[in-house]
Amino acid sequence: MIAGDPAPIDEIRQLRAVGLGLAEIAKQTGSTVAVIRRIVGKVDQEARRLQQEEVARRIDAEPLTWKEKAARWTAERDTARSPSGGC
Repeated sequence: MIAGDPAPIDEIRQLRAVGLGLAEIAKQTGSTVAVIRRIVGKVDQEARRLQQEEVARRIDAEPLTWKEKAARWTAERDTARSPSGGC
């Protein structure tokens, strides 16, 4: 990457989506790990938000009381946050 040129955001997102680490993405794109970290943070937050929306829609569609829906949301959120869970 030439100084002053913007980072190749789409390429960075694609490389991150296939599971490459920050250092490898920086190496392949000619950027720095700091730049990659800033971009990936935005991408990872967006993916997490989209996943939460999907879970919320699925739970909301179930014939449960609001209390049961809240309990289900908390349980699924905690599962996703655990080391062996989703996000």
